[in-house]
Amino acid sequence: MVSWLLAILEIVGGIAGLMYGGEVLVRSAARLARTLGVTPMVIGLTIVAIGTSLPELVVSVYAALQDVTDVTVGNAVGSNLFNLLAALGIVAMVRPVISTAVFIDREIPIMIAVMVISWLFCLPGILYRPLAIVLLLLLAGYLALAVHWARKEREPLVEKEFDEEIPDEKAPILLDVALMVGGFLLMVVGSHFFLEGAVWIARTLGISELIIGLTLVAFGTSAPELFTCVIAVMRDRPDLALGNLVGSCIFNMLGILGCAGVVSDLAISTVILQRDFPLMCFTGLLTWFFVRTHHRVSRLEGGILFAIYIGYIAYLIYATATGAAPTGG
Repeated sequence: MVSWLLAILEIVGGIAGLMYGGEVLVRSAARLARTLGVTPMVIGLTIVAIGTSLPELVVSVYAALQDVTDVTVGNAVGSNLFNLLAALGIVAMVRPVISTAVFIDREIPIMIAVMVISWLFCLPGILYRPLAIVLLLLLAGYLALAVHWARKEREPLVEKEFDEEIPDEKAPILLDVALMVGGFLLMVVGSHFFLEGAVWIARTLGISELIIGLTLVAFGTSAPELFTCVIAVMRDRPDLALGNLVGSCIFNMLGILGCAGVVSDLAISTVILQRDFPLMCFTGLLTWFFVRTHHRVSRLEGGILFAIYIGYIAYLIYATATGAAPTGG
């Protein structure tokens, strides 16, 4: 009983450390960048955009260092499934999510291409370090293009949004640097406790680390994206939710798999290549189909996405309980 309580406290405390540490890191980095003269739009498209995926990144890299690669890959793929099926589904059921032509014609196709490329890179059963470096180079190229497109397609409403979100305040540079380091260290400590608690529960229940990565770890680290989407809806800006989720999915594939693969060659289980990667790519295509039909994800379509996620989780639970399907390795 005590062990279970400690594991739960580790998970809850770990998530809190990841969230708070990430918030401190992102706000300090954004403030430092603005002090150095970087425009709010560039900050929003880089530092803040990456910030919501920092928990996934830190946990996945830490898991790779601990040689728990099933958690690393499961977290990246599971987070994308959670983003597009659960988070987008919930938001769309509350209020239809409107999409612009730019997202339909450019951003979502890029997301799908990134998912397919990542899947192909992993197909040999190992994500080799050179291919992981290619993923990071693709991420750098995407961020550079995002900044270029933003400057070229300047929209007053979007610029106003960035101005409101990026803090227009200044602090001593050394203070911001210290806060950034402190925030990062807090995330590392949080990831240690979160991962330790999650892996203990998995092993105690006889559940594979892959399943834990696809579910508990993915849900825990994807909380910032869900919170951001909820806030966007509360502010009457459901359109921002789609942008946040698509950007997060791109970063999860390129940034998380890239960074973790640079740390060490990632062993990829056969089951995630045959089951979860294909489902992720299908989900991306389904999202694209929904927004192409009438430039939005309707309440009904949101319900369909969420139902698919519930069915997916139910299947994982059933397969684990009955041994009807492999769960990792």
